[in-house]
Amino acid sequence: DLYSLPKHISYFKALEDPIDGVKIAFSPDLGYATVDPEVEEIVRKAAFKLEKFGEVEEVKIKVPNLEMELTTKVVLETVTMFGKDLEEWKKVAYPAYLGFLAMAESLTYKEYIKIEERKRELWRALKPIFVKYDFLVTPTVAVPPFEIGNIRVSEIAGKPVTPIGWMPFTYPFNFTSQPAASVPAGFTKDGLPVGMQIVGRHFNDVSVLKISKAYQDVAPWQDKKPKIQ
Repeated sequence: DLYSLPKHISYFKALEDPIDGVKIAFSPDLGYATVDPEVEEIVRKAAFKLEKFGEVEEVKIKVPNLEMELTTKVVLETVTMFGKDLEEWKKVAYPAYLGFLAMAESLTYKEYIKIEERKRELWRALKPIFVKYDFLVTPTVAVPPFEIGNIRVSEIAGKPVTPIGWMPFTYPFNFTSQPAASVPAGFTKDGLPVGMQIVGRHFNDVSVLKISKAYQDVAPWQDKKPKIQ
């Protein structure tokens, strides 16, 4: 049930208990994402380090891509939030965002309401994964970090992508209200950091924190920092 609440627990105390015997699914692309090959390989190697705590299996899954629904939601909520001040805000907004806001002129409440049904479709597609596995692991984003000042990349691995095609992995679990954490997976050959996302079952925040801590215990990163220019 997406709308129930769990009992209160102490997360710090829960982290004292070890985690073992878990089943972990690794998906490099959720069945729809275009991913930088170097990012994919770094995260794959990181994911299989979790075998110290149970079974890891690379899986092929296919879930609906709610990228358009995310865009619709963000655009309509932003325009609504600014209300009568929207035109003034546009004057100082980052130029790249103006194209998104222009979409609001063609969107109505009907598109917003349809998002709820698409969220249910996504949940129905993901549910079997979390019946069989305790965790789903993916890259955090599909590309290495890009230059400051940019808000997107135009292509990944030589393929054109949408303005938010570089971030296909995190918003699905915002839509399904599942706990997720990003942990350091490693560095590219250029020294840029790559993240690994660990997603848990509904309200299983404790287990996500425990497996994240356990991973960082066997793959410490605090002494490794990218060069800053």
